[in-house]
Amino acid sequence: MSRKAQCCTSRLTSHVSTGALDFGLHAVVDRARRLTLGGAIRNAGFGLQTIDREQTDPLPARLHIGAEYAFPEITGAMPGAALRGSAELVSRLGSGSPAVRVGAELSLADRLFLRAGALTGSGDGSNAAVGLGIRQGTLGLDFARTFGGLSADAGEPPTYVTLRISFK
Repeated sequence: MSRKAQCCTSRLTSHVSTGALDFGLHAVVDRARRLTLGGAIRNAGFGLQTIDREQTDPLPARLHIGAEYAFPEITGAMPGAALRGSAELVSRLGSGSPAVRVGAELSLADRLFLRAGALTGSGDGSNAAVGLGIRQGTLGLDFARTFGGLSADAGEPPTYVTLRISFK
């Protein structure tokens, strides 16, 4: 005689969902196309509600405001090279102080990329990163290493590897 195990048959289950949208824009603001400004609102939408309005969990909505500047002096001094610097403020909508992100990217022949950045207010306490990228046609391979934060404190700072395929 066999018996089928019935797990959690007395539990009520339900499916709960909500939706979120991202809105953004960017504009090149000078004729030489050196300065780009942008902004975005991410994860905007109704909170996640399972029982009643009082226990609704808000979505992690964020406001991003940033700028990027291309340094033409580098291209003039090193043909095929380009240097870009960027800065961004990120804030939770309705609360908290903004986090600051700054970074730079040096590209050589639009194939080899050296990157560095720093930030405040990261979730794991990391505060800086460096990276290397390689691109050939529609394929790209990126390596990045972060410094500081929980993983570094435990003796194992993470290394990220990303494979990109562009569809044009």
